[in-house]
Amino acid sequence: MGWTEVVLETTKMIQQIRQRLQTTQSQQKSYVDRRRSDMEFQIIVRVGKVVYRLDLPEELSQIHSNLHVSQLRKRALDVDTVVSMDDIHFDDHLNYVERPMAILERKVKNLRNKEICLVNVQLQHRKGSEWTWEPKAEMQEHYPDFFTIASFEDGA
Repeated sequence: MGWTEVVLETTKMIQQIRQRLQTTQSQQKSYVDRRRSDMEFQIIVRVGKVVYRLDLPEELSQIHSNLHVSQLRKRALDVDTVVSMDDIHFDDHLNYVERPMAILERKVKNLRNKEICLVNVQLQHRKGSEWTWEPKAEMQEHYPDFFTIASFEDGA
């Protein structure tokens, strides 16, 4: 194998690595974007060059009211997507909890070495697509009451 072939082979491998990195980054961004929830709050005062203090409702009093500018962004108000603060629930670690409302269907995804059972779930307050495919085992662990119906117990 001469130097030309080595250079060509190395260039092909670098292009393949870049393509895989870009694909992975795109998938990760898509995953994060689907799970991101936007909330709007009034800015009370600018604390430093890059820190703002927000006026948080009483329900969110456990959350620190100072935020870095990297976490803030402008957003046009869309009246259809406004969610009441009474409907928002947080877990013990103050993470936003999306509760499932219904299960539409199920399927089995075949991977190389295993099969994964998936359920198509509608999540409460989900923006964009109302339905998402989630692993059945994970949904059963967190929401066992959705799987008490016999039609979901047998099969996949």
